[in-house]
Amino acid sequence: MALLHAENQDLVNYFTHHYRETLARNDPAVWSDARNASVVLTSALEMIALAKHFGVKLYLLHLSTSEEFAAVEFGRKIGVDVYGEIAAYQLIFTTNDYEKYGNLINVAPALRGPSEHEKLWKLLRAGKIDTVISEHTPHMLEEKQKESVWEVASGMPAMQETLPALLSNWVKQFGDDTLEEGLIRIARVTSQNIASIFDFAQKGGLAVDKDADMVVVDTTQTWKVNKADLFTKNQWSAYEGMKLIGRPVATFLRGNLVYQNGKIRGDAQGQRVARSSVVERERWHQ
Repeated sequence: MALLHAENQDLVNYFTHHYRETLARNDPAVWSDARNASVVLTSALEMIALAKHFGVKLYLLHLSTSEEFAAVEFGRKIGVDVYGEIAAYQLIFTTNDYEKYGNLINVAPALRGPSEHEKLWKLLRAGKIDTVISEHTPHMLEEKQKESVWEVASGMPAMQETLPALLSNWVKQFGDDTLEEGLIRIARVTSQNIASIFDFAQKGGLAVDKDADMVVVDTTQTWKVNKADLFTKNQWSAYEGMKLIGRPVATFLRGNLVYQNGKIRGDAQGQRVARSSVVERERWHQ
């Protein structure tokens, strides 16, 4: 499977020169102008065409526009085994938020406008988005506070914030009475679909022979994001101050309680996660 970040570098170079040198812009919002929809759509279509030619399974990373997801649908119609992913921040922030957050929300691909934001939420609800990820990118604060937008490190931390932010914004978009629907959809795109696409047979569900990974959320509890509660070493968050519902109260890893009520329990227990086909090959060669 080919995993590709679909941005057309030639267009990135062209638009960057235009906005940086010709127009001499340095405001945070120029990042979205320089990395506009044409940058990502042309690349996604090119990758789909190449995947068809070479017969390659294709996973397009962190898409950001409804047009790209339409391209994924088109790819499937012409016989390409292709999947589309989105980073959670594309469902939380828009270009309107640059005024408040500045370069803290500088990401690549860039954020889109409110109308595109609405389209993406509708696609998520309709099951047209295959996977949603945190895209946790823990840059230090000084890397995000450069004087020039063109020198800022792209990406933001979001490991702890993603799940409650998705739940909160689902309710904001579709109403309190859709919360159960939202929980099911979000579990599917953040866990079940990922396990299925990448052939992680032991992940993505609660069933015999699976790992019993589970997060328990309290949808009645409101959480105000505070950097003091975060475990990442960079200790900042664009989500700080947001009031979110659905704070995780417990996390189980392979059936073991590893997090409870704001505290990590025990030592690190991370293990390699291999595709089922890889595991079988390794057993065969033992």
